[in-house]
Formats: sequence, C-alpha cells, structure tokens
Amino acid sequence: MATILGTLLGVGRLSNNWLLAKICEWYVEAFRNVPLLLWLFLFYKLISEAFPGPRQAIGVLWNSVFLSNRGLYFPVPLCRPDPKMDGVALLVGIAGAVVLHRWAKKRQEATGQPSRQSRRASAWRLACPCWCGLLDGAPHHLSWPELKGFQLSRVAR
Repeated sequence: MATILGTLLGVGRLSNNWLLAKICEWYVEAFRNVPLLLWLFLFYKLISEAFPGPRQAIGVLWNSVFLSNRGLYFPVPLCRPDPKMDGVALLVGIAGAVVLHRWAKKRQEATGQPSRQSRRASAWRLACPCWCGLLDGAPHHLSWPELKGFQLSRVAR
C-alpha cells in the first residue's frame, strides 16, 4: 500500500495540474524525514484528547458502533469452536484455483483461444471457506458493545 501511495504521489508531483501537484508536494514535504514513532505519538495524543471517554462515547448506527478515546467498538461475529476447518478450506480453495488455472492454460494451448478463468479461480478461492463455514455451522450470534462500569465491553446477544 505504501509503495502504491508513494508512486501515485511521486507521479502527482510531476503533474501539469497545479492543484494536484501542490497537494502531492504538501503531503510529501509534511511526511518526509519525520519518524513514524513521532506520527504515532501525535495521532495517539489527538485521539485521546479529541474523543470523549467511554461513558460519553459517540454512538453511531443506532448505538451499535461506539467511538471513544479508548477505541472503536463494533459488533463482531462470535467464532465457532474449531476454526481449523476454515484454514483447510482456504488451502483447498487455493489448490482448486491452481488446478483451474492449469486446466485453462492447457485448454488455451490446445485451442488457441484465451480463457477468462481468473474470476472463476477467485470465486473458487473464496467459495470453499464460505461453503465450509456454512456446512460447519456459521456464526449466527454477534458480540455487541455495551457500557459496563467505566468501559465498553462486548456482550453476546
């Protein structure tokens, strides 16, 4: 992500568009040679001072998402007891995508027609873990953030 952002900003500085070149120049000059730890301290201080404490947390989306100086709290699906099957299903999906790619390559060499199997391979990689999760009993409960005492904690509903 940093490589893509850096490339886009570098090309943006060379742009003929005055506004784009100035915005990219400002960004590069602001962040150049400033240690990452200094930026982390600055953002931490801004967040801890700007946002309210947990008792006055900002409730968003019908009070299901809370933002306070201790962090962002949102509903999280409860995990199944054995998530190892998801990893196995992901490996099976990747293996299936490799087999599909090899088959498409052999078909292209035999017929000379290009095959568009990339979408099918991506679907295969994603579908196997989803199928496994549905067959294994997908999580159907959420852990909701709720104010308890002096902090927000997660409560299963």
